[in-house]
Amino acid sequence: MPRTPAQNQAIKDRRRGKLLEAAIKVFARLGYDEVSVDSITNQARCSHGLFYHYFDSKEDVFRALYNEIILPLALFAQDKAAVAENFPKAFGKIIKDIETADQRTMLIIQVVIRAREARTIDRANTDIRVRFDPILTYESAIIESQKKGVFVDGDPHQLALILAAIFYCSAMAAIEKNGLVIASDSLEQLFTKK
Repeated sequence: MPRTPAQNQAIKDRRRGKLLEAAIKVFARLGYDEVSVDSITNQARCSHGLFYHYFDSKEDVFRALYNEIILPLALFAQDKAAVAENFPKAFGKIIKDIETADQRTMLIIQVVIRAREARTIDRANTDIRVRFDPILTYESAIIESQKKGVFVDGDPHQLALILAAIFYCSAMAAIEKNGLVIASDSLEQLFTKK
């Protein structure tokens, strides 16, 4: 009996999902600059032909990974007004979530960290590079929170650099499982304007 269109679509979705999951692992392990279509297909244990059936290039799979998996998890995908209303609390929640994140989420965080370091993200992906930059994201949220009188006074860019450092240190500590924990309520107290 031939497959139904729904069955065919389910097979296509599984294959594409398998490629995206392989890409997460490879981008996390190697970083954007070192990833190739070959490294993704080796991880997925599939042919180049199957890869090119779903994606045009490593840039294309990276864009799909970003839009479909990373962006929905990110702070800046949330309601900006709600985040600005209490950015210190929202940031504390991110750090708390890192402490309890599963392995897949930690791989995604590694992809984010390593993508920021990439030298070869092409001009077509400039929008992704800018949106990937937590410093710009935090700075924007800090400015809005300061306008609402919620966030401590200070240079938003310098404060964003501090938050990015806390994020990176928390993520790396969680990845390395070295037990370093930053209390999210302490972060909230530190950055909330009194």
